[in-house]
Amino acid sequence: MAKEHLLLPDEQVMAYAELTQDLLFHKIPPSRVAFYVRRSLERGAELAAAARKEGKDIRELCRAAGISVTIADGESTFGKVRFRAEIEFSDKERAITVYRSSLRELEQACQRYLPEAALSFNDMVNIHLAHEYYHYLEYSGHGFTNELLPPVTTLSFGPLRRSATIVRCSEIAAHAFSKGFTGVDWLPNLFDYFYMRESGQLTEDEYAALERSWRSGWESALAAAETAELAKQ
Repeated sequence: MAKEHLLLPDEQVMAYAELTQDLLFHKIPPSRVAFYVRRSLERGAELAAAARKEGKDIRELCRAAGISVTIADGESTFGKVRFRAEIEFSDKERAITVYRSSLRELEQACQRYLPEAALSFNDMVNIHLAHEYYHYLEYSGHGFTNELLPPVTTLSFGPLRRSATIVRCSEIAAHAFSKGFTGVDWLPNLFDYFYMRESGQLTEDEYAALERSWRSGWESALAAAETAELAKQ
């Protein structure tokens, strides 16, 4: 894989970008945002390192786990959302389906915005299989990442308190697992933004504004975490 492009957002920035999409992001105390980002990345990287020690590629890992892998023509949609991969994990079936046309489009977008990485269609398949395999690991006993991390308070009224987990932490960890296992130099959700730019869903100005907001938001999260840590001393 190519060396990390200095102008592209690093994995912490892209993990922060993922976290901001959680429905409960606004409930995370500013001083704790960096914690959720870092722990989610660490969790994915830890399990990727353990999986790599097995000496198998991702398809071999899937076969060993009894997971059928299908590269399907056509596409899967829900409303206006297109899925590149789908999983079915239950007592009766373990299956991952990835969609050829969608991954071809992603490959083309990466070739435009990151040509030095020379990412192939097979790379796209492996990146997505690794992502879904991480969710299988969560399901099969390693624990769902969001449930391993502290919940946030969603409602506080007198003695009444309600809390919930940050579901996007599981996605961040899956991205980190995919990155660590396949050896790609970028958190893979970055490629989704390449596709949105390539397909016209995001203009270049809109993407630039998004990236600026991610970078500044992450810097603020780091500053808030540091301030909270100093206050404890």
